[in-house]
Order: sequence, then C-alpha cells, then structure tokens
Amino acid sequence: MLRRHSSFSNKPGYSRLYVTLLCATFALGLAACGDDAGTPDAAPEDASIQDAMLPDTMVPDASPRECGDTVGNLCTSNLDCADTCFCNGAEICLGGRCTLGTGSCDDGIDCTADVCDEEEQTCGNTADNTVCDDMNSCTGEELCDLVAGCLPGIPMNCSDADSCTLDSCDPTMGCLHVLRDLDGDGYASLSCEGGRDCNDDPVTGAAINPDATEICDDGIDNNCDGIADYFDTVTCVPTNDTCATPRVLERSGNYPFSTNGLSDDYTLSCESSGSHPDAVFQFTTTAVRDVAIEIPGSPYNASIELRALSDCDPSADMAGDEIACDLDTSSFGTDTARLEKSNLAPGTYAIIASMPAEGFYSLDLRITSPVPPPREDLCDYSSTPVITASGTFSSAFATLSDDYPNLPCRDRTEAQPEAAYRLSLTRPSDVRLVARGYSDTGFQRDIAMAVVRDCANPSTSSVACDTDNLTTDPAEISFTSMPAGDYWILIEVDEYTFYPVEGYELTASISVPPPPVPGDACGMPLDITTSMQMVDVSALRNDGGLGCGGAGLAYRDAVFQVDVAAESSVTLNTSGGFHLLSLSTDCTDSDTELACTASSAGGAGSITQTLAAGTYFLKVSIPDTTGTITATATITAL
Repeated sequence: MLRRHSSFSNKPGYSRLYVTLLCATFALGLAACGDDAGTPDAAPEDASIQDAMLPDTMVPDASPRECGDTVGNLCTSNLDCADTCFCNGAEICLGGRCTLGTGSCDDGIDCTADVCDEEEQTCGNTADNTVCDDMNSCTGEELCDLVAGCLPGIPMNCSDADSCTLDSCDPTMGCLHVLRDLDGDGYASLSCEGGRDCNDDPVTGAAINPDATEICDDGIDNNCDGIADYFDTVTCVPTNDTCATPRVLERSGNYPFSTNGLSDDYTLSCESSGSHPDAVFQFTTTAVRDVAIEIPGSPYNASIELRALSDCDPSADMAGDEIACDLDTSSFGTDTARLEKSNLAPGTYAIIASMPAEGFYSLDLRITSPVPPPREDLCDYSSTPVITASGTFSSAFATLSDDYPNLPCRDRTEAQPEAAYRLSLTRPSDVRLVARGYSDTGFQRDIAMAVVRDCANPSTSSVACDTDNLTTDPAEISFTSMPAGDYWILIEVDEYTFYPVEGYELTASISVPPPPVPGDACGMPLDITTSMQMVDVSALRNDGGLGCGGAGLAYRDAVFQVDVAAESSVTLNTSGGFHLLSLSTDCTDSDTELACTASSAGGAGSITQTLAAGTYFLKVSIPDTTGTITATATITAL
C-alpha cells in the first residue's frame, strides 16, 4: 500500500505516474482503464481530478511536511522516514515503522544543555554544574565536563591541626571544629584553651570534672579544683581519731589520709616521745592472711601499730596488746614506717598511725594469701638452711618476719625481721662468720649477728654477738676449735640509716684446726716456774673458759704451769690485752680453782696465793684474736 509522503506533494506528473502504476497493477482485473469499451478516457482536465479518483491512502499530501511527521509511517528503509528537519536528527526505519532518531545535537552528556539552530543547522552544548551537585558540602564542588560529564569534587579537608578540637564535616554546614571532650562529660580538656576538665580520658574521665563531688580516699582530684582527697580541707575532714571511729579499709590498696584536727590519743609501744596525732583504721580478714602495712615516705618518728580491734579501746591500757609495731627512725627521711605479719588469724584488726605532726599522708595495706616463709625465716631443724662447710648465703629482709627477740648486741630496741641458719659441726672446727648488710647503694653496714643456742632466748643463750657499729666494717664472729654440735646463727638489721638495709650476705669459713701449740691446751702447758713465758694469741683455741668467765666461744685460752717445791707465797703476773686469769690444781677441772679474776683494762693481771708444795696451773682466757699473753711466777718460800 502506498501512503502519502509530503516530499512528493508538488512534484509534476505525479497523477500520471499513479495512473500508470494503477493500470499496470490491475490490468488483469480490469477490461480497460477508461470507458467500458476499453478505450482510454480522455485525460482529465487537471491533476486534482485525478487525485480525487484515487483511494484516500494513495492521495499525496500537498501540505508542507512538519518535523518528525514521518514517525509511525510504514517503511521499508530509512529513506522512507526522512523528513526535512535538521534538529530532530535522522529518522530510522525500525520494524517497518518510522522511528524518531536521536537529535542531531544530543552529545550524550547528561550535564550539558544541548541547543540546535534549525535555520543555521548548527549545534551548541553548554556545561551545567548544578546538574552534578550532590548537595553534600563535604564532598567538594562537582563540575560538568563537556566530554567526561560530571566529575567528583575534592573532599573537604576539615583538619585545623589543633589537637584541642574535634574536626568533622556536616553535609549542610561544612567543616565543624568543636573543643575536645573525649569523655563526654560536657567539659573540654584542661590542657586546651578554655577547657576545665582535668581528666578527659574516654575510659576513666567521665566522672571527673568540675561538677563532680570530691571522693576523699581515692587519690584523685575528682572535682578538678587542684586539690585531691584530704588536701581538700573543706570537703574532706578526717573523723578516724579513735578506736571508736576507725576508718574501714575494705581491701588492699593505698589510702590517702590526714591527721589535721586529730588528737594524740594513744602511745604506741614503739613510738618516740612527744605529741603525735594518730589516725585509726580497721580491716577484716576471713581467713589466714599475710599482712603488710606501710606509710610510704613517712616522716621521721612516724610509727604504725597493728592490734586486734577488740584490744583497741581508748579507755584501756594498750601496753602489751600490740601484734606488731614499727617506727621510722631515719632523720634523713629515707626510712619508712613498715610492718609485716605472716599468717595473721581471721579477725578484725586496728591499725594506728601515729604521725609526728598534722599533715597529709598515705597508708598502704596489702592483704595476701599466706605463702610458706623462706627457709631462713625460722629456727627449725626440719627446714632452716644448714651450714656444714664454707659458703656464702644471702636473702632480702623484705621476705622475712620478726619472729624472735632482739639480739643482745644490737644498738636499737625496735623490732626487725631476722634470718636464721643452723651451724652444724661434726668435729671441732675453726669457724669465721662475716655478715654484711646491703642496700641499693651497695653500702655494707648496719648488721647485727649472733650465734645462740636457743633462738627464742638469744640474750640468755648467746655464744657470741657482734655488730658493725655503724661503720662499713661487717659484723664478724670467729671461733677456734669450736666444739662439735648444733648452733643457730641469727642476722638482723642493727638500725636504719641514710642508706636503708635491704638484705644481707653471710660468709662462713669452716676449717679443721691446726695442731695445738705449746701453751694452748692442758696437755702442753708453758712452764713459768723459773722464767717468763709468752704465747701468740692468734695460735690459741678456746678450751672452755674459766670459772669466772670466758666460756664464750669467742675467747681463746692459754695454759701455764708452776711447780712449788715447798710451802711458799706465789705471785702470778700476766700482761696483754684485757683477759681473765685463774689458778687451779687441775687444769681440766674448774672446780679445783683456787682463784679467778680479771685483769685491769690495760691488760695487767695478778694472783697471789700461799701454796703448798705441788704443781699448779695458771689459765688465761682472752677475747682478743691477735697479740701476745705473757706470764711470770714469783715464788717466796715460807
């Protein structure tokens, strides 16, 4: 079927062409294209008559074509769809129908404005940045590119390089800079200009700010006023003045406290003289525990005492009820009031801190499960380290406890922990014991050492005791021919000084005694009947002492012999260091002593006796380890 196409509407011969085509098409079905006789009709007068004779679909449209008026027409090729317009692009035949093509000026870029001039048949494309805007200030300004289309913007950099601000970007408002408040308590950090929060830590700081309430015993400036705990004398006023109102300590920890306004209610067993305001604390254990109590950096003459709460009555006599007591004795401030108690029974206890003046302090309480004491902590045949040969031994005093009375040669009276060793000799031996104290400075001083028979009674059972007398010399004890048997060695701090003693080192030297020299034993006395005799003290051994002393193993004994032919007045003279001397009829039996005395401080000794004929023995016992002892006899017959 043919359709009208405006491109053909004014072309000459159009009617004749259609007539010819019509005749050819219907030649078989028609007798003639004209009259009934088959003779062609005369030509119509004009083309309009011919057009009127055609079917409506075959009549060309004589009006001018409009742009795109071919759309929808039947077609066999793109040529059937072409119109006369430039701006609407090239129409195409698609599926037998004319379809509008893409505009000739469409550049395919969404953000450009496409303009077509039909008259001039030209195109224009203009970028429109507003089309690319994503309405987000943080992503930067998006731009339209004539070739690439919308290009992303450069993201906004909101960092102001100020650690006191939290930088962020709002899609509408852009960059925001807010003062840092990491803990979210509404206050900026004190380290920033205008900030007031003294703790802005996101984990721990939320409860610490200018609006918080000061907690008096947590060691923290809770309200950020620059004053922590009891230093805040307005908010925190101590009330633990007596045993009736102790401050309860729930657990181990460091507890700041103040003695401001507290009175001197008690006199502790280890306290120095003077008025000392005291603070009272209370804690409870439900099982056997080890307890350590300390006032770190305590001032000179500060003291602490541990006692059962039931024995902490302000109206009662407190003497003798204490469990432990310790005094800070260092005038240099390097000592610390500190006490320990191992295996403390379950119960409720009081701690009394007696301070030399009003002030601010802290008390450190440590409650731990008991651990077996170090082997050197107690005198015990089954566990105490045994010394049978030469060697070096050491430990820290912090691991030891005070289990026995003070050593007899100590200069101080306050309690100190002691170390214990068992000295076991299977035969007589020469023994030298040297004890040195040490601290982190390395100074070796302030140690006391004793050899005793009974640790529970060191004063009455002491064999020998020595201190270093506040010098760098060690405590030293030497024995010659020490009898076989078991002895206890106790070591403790003599006193604290500028360099606190932290531990000790014990050196033991044990050797077989050399053979005795003349004058050293009853079996080989030196004869002074007719001449003076001299003996070297360093070669002597201890042989048991005299009836008037010298039985301590630190003494050395010399033996002299005098023979009296007839009854005579006999004068025996000795010289050397201070010593004891006796006259006896049997060298081995002290019960046969006729006289026993001490020399002068200068070392001159003398005994005068009327003696019958016979053999007599002059024995000398001297504490010195060096020097000489001389002896003479003057015999006048009666």
